[in-house]
Amino acid sequence: MAFSNKLDKESFDKLLEIIDRNRWDRLRKRQEQLDNVEEEELESDDTELSPDTVKVVLFGTECPFIHSMIEMLRNETVIAFLSDPEKMITFCMDHQIPNLILDIDPPSDYNLVMDAFASAKILLPDTRIFACSSRKSSIEVEHMKMHGAIILDKPILRKQVNKFCSEYCR
Repeated sequence: MAFSNKLDKESFDKLLEIIDRNRWDRLRKRQEQLDNVEEEELESDDTELSPDTVKVVLFGTECPFIHSMIEMLRNETVIAFLSDPEKMITFCMDHQIPNLILDIDPPSDYNLVMDAFASAKILLPDTRIFACSSRKSSIEVEHMKMHGAIILDKPILRKQVNKFCSEYCR
């Protein structure tokens, strides 16, 4: 069977119509599948998490320490991680967050962390502020301790996280 090199206009138009119809059918089916998956995920979500259920906010620059803290804390309580000081303060004010953990060691910018700390002390008087540092006798740590921060010495182990959560997150 040999194929003709030329299609007449009528055959070409029919072919384009079939291609277009098939394309829209595939797109419609794909969207229906996505909708079904989203509905199943919503139905299977037993715990109702909302910003109001957050017990701890982590603040700092994303790094291995922050990832480690997120993994340890999320097994114990509801947490949020924010790296923008304005968003962090706004979030904490809007949702009455009881605990704020600041990472003051590099790669976090010390000046940014200190600005966030000062703002939190003024705007969030009921929030407990914790500062994580591996430098126990630095000027920054002493300054934060003097102004009411609770210092958490790095490295922070799972046992310490469990104790922290049992004391402050219930």
